[in-house]
Amino acid sequence: MVTANGGSNTVSVLLGTGDGNFSPAGDDATGSYPSAVALADLDGDGVLDVATSNWVGHSISILLGLGGGAFAPRIDLPTSDDPRSMALADLDGDGHPDLVVTYATSGRLSVRLGDGHGGFGTEHTYATGTIPFGIAIQDLNADTRPDVVVADYWTHSVSVFLGHGDGTLDPRLVLPTPYFPRAVAIGDFDGDERLDIAVATNSTLNQVATLRGNGSRTFGSARMFHAGITPTAIAVGDLDGDGRAIWSPPTAARARWRC
Repeated sequence: MVTANGGSNTVSVLLGTGDGNFSPAGDDATGSYPSAVALADLDGDGVLDVATSNWVGHSISILLGLGGGAFAPRIDLPTSDDPRSMALADLDGDGHPDLVVTYATSGRLSVRLGDGHGGFGTEHTYATGTIPFGIAIQDLNADTRPDVVVADYWTHSVSVFLGHGDGTLDPRLVLPTPYFPRAVAIGDFDGDERLDIAVATNSTLNQVATLRGNGSRTFGSARMFHAGITPTAIAVGDLDGDGRAIWSPPTAARARWRC
């Protein structure tokens, strides 16, 4: 497990022992106030690397893995604003993970294409709603091209960016949600082999919402489900082994999902 530690400007790495336990945490320095963390093999050496978005530091920290849970000294990539959330996925089909970041203050999403050596190219930005937070990436319209979904906290919506397969995205499609969406996840919740969107709503509603996908550019209205108080994060998986809420990329696209 790897955690982003905003109060200490570090990531903690806890190595699994294989029996459900973990070794004591080892810490590695990041930029100022890391708010999100992602893992992928950024330099193609077969070892997982770590990236963090540093909210106060206005940077992305890259820690290239050396194996055995050790990392090289971090490399900081300056950002144009305060990065809140981030994700790594191959948006242009070259087999290298690319970097997707949300900027809460300016209401933007940025994409930087990975070079396969741990570096990233020029930042390309897209307008989101106000105060974007969580990111999810999947092929929503079954064209084998990854698409990006962002939770727009202050405008009570999610933004859907359909990918072209070359690292560029369409302008956002706006889907209304309940108040203050904080995080998003993607899965097939109704068994129709079309991906749906789940949203954690950080408000007095204390609910999560699902938006049913039709396999193209449109989604149904939100369905609400009660959760605990002030949900702020969401993840999807088949917890009871009944084959529901599981999704696998189409065969032609699997090679593109390496992270």
